[in-house]
Amino acid sequence: MLALIWGSSFILIKKGLGHFQAGQVGAYRIAVAYVALLPIALRGLSSIPLDRWPFLAVSGFLGNLFPAWLFAIAQTKLDSSVTGILNTLTPLFTFIISLLFFGRPARFTQVVGLGLGFFGAAGLSFVSAGGQIGTFNHYALLIALATLCYGFSINTIASKLQALPSVLISAAGIFTVGPVAVAYLAATGFHHQIAISTASWGAFGYLTLLGLMGTAVGLVMFNKLVKISSPVFASSVTYVIPLFALGWGLLDGEQPTWLHLGGLTLILAGVYAINRGR
Repeated sequence: MLALIWGSSFILIKKGLGHFQAGQVGAYRIAVAYVALLPIALRGLSSIPLDRWPFLAVSGFLGNLFPAWLFAIAQTKLDSSVTGILNTLTPLFTFIISLLFFGRPARFTQVVGLGLGFFGAAGLSFVSAGGQIGTFNHYALLIALATLCYGFSINTIASKLQALPSVLISAAGIFTVGPVAVAYLAATGFHHQIAISTASWGAFGYLTLLGLMGTAVGLVMFNKLVKISSPVFASSVTYVIPLFALGWGLLDGEQPTWLHLGGLTLILAGVYAINRGR
């Protein structure tokens, strides 16, 4: 279910970008989740120890706001299906962060898995939308940066926020960044664009669905998964996300090639090797 929700996010971002700026797309999905989860956050504020708020802010900024902006900007130059494939870098960065900052040991098979995954991602960065090998697409680096942010956030939740309910982690994390997103929308005239253009209403609906399901509901489900399993296992939901992202891309006229699928295969092989080495 989580893979279906998040695998559909990339096509919703694409639909939103047809009428709104990339920054607005990212900020609005966070603003919707902020409003949806605000009652939960307000009800649980008094139960959160003060020393947990810095970690909740890490979850809010690195697990939500920054990736929302990075994905939207990247999709101005990348197909939604390719973005969904590159999102599979999340378990690789989750593993790297756990090694460097959380004292997790590594085995040889896991190091091999990292190499496979990053080789596949690097190869994808040179494949054009038509399937030809071309110049390096620097927008792929934005996706890599977003998945690096996810890696920090996932490890922080698993190691520092285990004592809090997953719903409260999600609501409080969004609570730390919601005002930033709302302020950005106000500063860029988002509400005026909706008021003066009926053509933008469809995109507005897609982004509202993205905020409610792809951010609010998906975030609660994912944080629960982190708490009941492990960071790397939870991030391995990205095994299935590309299937839905590719499917939606095909329905929308995108044409992934064998080179795209080859890159995906290498990344997933790397993720498998990392999990098998646990």
